[in-house]
Amino acid sequence: MVRVPICQKKVKEELTIGGALMFITNIHRKFVNILARTIDTLIATHLVKVRIFRITFRQKPCDPPLPEADEDDEPCLPKAGVIPKWFNELLYKWNINFIDLSFNKLQGDLPNPPDGIYYFSASNNNFTGGISPTICNGRSLNMLILSHNNLSGDIPQCLGTFPSLQVLDLQINHFHGSIPAYFSKTNALETIKLNGNQLEGPVPQCLAHCTKLEVLDLGDNKIEDVFPNWLETLEELQVLSLRHNKFHGTITGLSTTKLRILDASNNNFNGPLPMQYFREFQGMMTVDDSSQEYMITNGSYNDSVVVIMKGQVIELARILTIFTTIDMSNNLFEGEIPHVIGVLYSLKGLNLSHNAITGKL
Repeated sequence: MVRVPICQKKVKEELTIGGALMFITNIHRKFVNILARTIDTLIATHLVKVRIFRITFRQKPCDPPLPEADEDDEPCLPKAGVIPKWFNELLYKWNINFIDLSFNKLQGDLPNPPDGIYYFSASNNNFTGGISPTICNGRSLNMLILSHNNLSGDIPQCLGTFPSLQVLDLQINHFHGSIPAYFSKTNALETIKLNGNQLEGPVPQCLAHCTKLEVLDLGDNKIEDVFPNWLETLEELQVLSLRHNKFHGTITGLSTTKLRILDASNNNFNGPLPMQYFREFQGMMTVDDSSQEYMITNGSYNDSVVVIMKGQVIELARILTIFTTIDMSNNLFEGEIPHVIGVLYSLKGLNLSHNAITGKL
């Protein structure tokens, strides 16, 4: 086993980790030694006692692999932010259930979370390549967050079958192919964010099995399909984004009472605006404006969404529960603006620009 020496004189009692937290539980050793390019702090648990270490690096790469060293020595920097092979190997030896590598400058192949992990985040790095098929062994995953990387290839079909997965966030990558074709009837998904990729084909109807789904973001892809009218069976759906795809035809089947954010902009939808469904948007009628709560999944994941406000693309890193908007711009809608819009008392934003709408306001 390769040991990364840690300078014990630099032990700090702090929870700020320069953007990378790693909680490691039930590890039966006195100290846990980890090396990663920009990770400054490691939180390690030995039984019930928490030890927090400060790790610093020399400003030169080390090659060959790190040797054993004295306790007062500091480890050298691995090349170009690539996670060392021995780190991946240790992941499978440790009894870990929470790994967060987000907001670093890590690159190379994505490490595979071992079985037993319930939280795995590697977002906002420079990881490349695809998701290994071995991820299908991680059926204990509760949250998988790989957003804002340079990952590519197909999305593994097995991700729709994980029984405990609540958050699947693969946004802003280069994934291609189609959306996984199968989602089990017993899945626990509450958030699916696949926006900002190169996905094609239709929206699989088995997404209707995601009965707990609150956020579905498929925006900024190459999806070609009619409006998935079976979405109205998702009674918990609050955020739906289909923006900037190749959807076409009329919008039917949108009787989703809790919907608060609807973005169908930049597609090829036509026909009249779906005013008969606007009457069902209870989530846009009765909102307590004094509330300052955010949409959070399982107490740790902040839901986000990309919206267009005053012509500007804005990513809301957190979604206030009082925020409501409808964006149907840049389509082929025709007819008049429905009067029912006036009963959506809590509506904060409405964009119907760049259509063929007529009549008076």
